[in-house]
Amino acid sequence: VYKRQYQRRVHGVFTNTQSVLAPIDSTVTAIDKVNGKYKIYCKVGLLNNHILRAPIDASMKIKKYKHGLNLNPNSYKASLYNEQIVLKFDDIKVKLISGLCNSKIQRMYETNVSQGDKLTVFLDGMMTITVQDTNELSIKVGDKLTAGQSILFKK
Repeated sequence: VYKRQYQRRVHGVFTNTQSVLAPIDSTVTAIDKVNGKYKIYCKVGLLNNHILRAPIDASMKIKKYKHGLNLNPNSYKASLYNEQIVLKFDDIKVKLISGLCNSKIQRMYETNVSQGDKLTVFLDGMMTITVQDTNELSIKVGDKLTAGQSILFKK
């Protein structure tokens, strides 16, 4: 019997208290400036690494957790009906909207986290990162982000 062994790609986590890191592997699809804040929209695909990490050293709070469906995350109905969770790390808000292939977003608990800590697994969907517009972003639309390595902006 032939057995193929796969090597799992392991990321190193870059820790730097002067920067904010990408929380999950994804591709930046849009950046909006609304009411003095940047909204960074990212698509998390099935071929990405699915570990959600803490972007900064902070107290993590769960602002909203909603059970729901698994519709196409690019539709308007997905923002209303799909399973989602909103996390807050000091002045950074991360919203995860599940996609077609997520069975369920694992529930997390409010706690203090260090930059790069593993929080949960998120298979497929959309992620929105909301930050103040006083920060100078070091990413642009189309960039591929790597969790714990890509710098979103410097503090």
